[in-house]
Amino acid sequence: MPDTRYRRPSRLHRWAIAGWEHRGSRSRWLHSYRDATMPGASGRVLEIGIGNGRSIPYYGDITALVGLEPDARQIDYLRRRATAPFLVHIVAADAGRLPFRDGAFDTVVSALVQCTVPDLEATLAEVRRVLRPGGQFRFFEHVRGSGLEGTLHNALTPLWSRAPGLGCRLNRRIEDAIRSAGFRSVEIRHARLATLPAIIGVARL
Repeated sequence: MPDTRYRRPSRLHRWAIAGWEHRGSRSRWLHSYRDATMPGASGRVLEIGIGNGRSIPYYGDITALVGLEPDARQIDYLRRRATAPFLVHIVAADAGRLPFRDGAFDTVVSALVQCTVPDLEATLAEVRRVLRPGGQFRFFEHVRGSGLEGTLHNALTPLWSRAPGLGCRLNRRIEDAIRSAGFRSVEIRHARLATLPAIIGVARL
């Protein structure tokens, strides 16, 4: 059976994202991508890989937010610091084996985490399972480039993904996986996250 756990990203991965948070245009990119992703969520929401919780203020009129986070230190921090006008519950669980009933959520959100899950197809199958009929999967992710850029990502991935705890696969074809995961409709626009190609979109059941 494949290992479907969402492993904790390494310090390198977290430092990279934290750096983007505080560096001029890159911070603006993250703001604009979150602003295009989180406010459209509705009802009961699951965010896979909630990390440092910086996404929480971007959510609008939702009833509850369940954040999936494998790092015990982050969970402790979030449980003490996360404040919002809606219920926030942080849980530790495997992205490929979500501990929720079928149709438990109106929205599932994923932001820069699908590169780290060991089994992308299993994770997307779980996303579909826990969404109610008519629910939505909102996401922004970096993806494999095309042409020479894609070739470079292929070359770098074996070393990059094996950096201690990193688990980030630069050449993962996340867009293709989402489009073939069985959603009723998929809307995607292409963007750049620093030097990496990225996608922002919504898939509906």
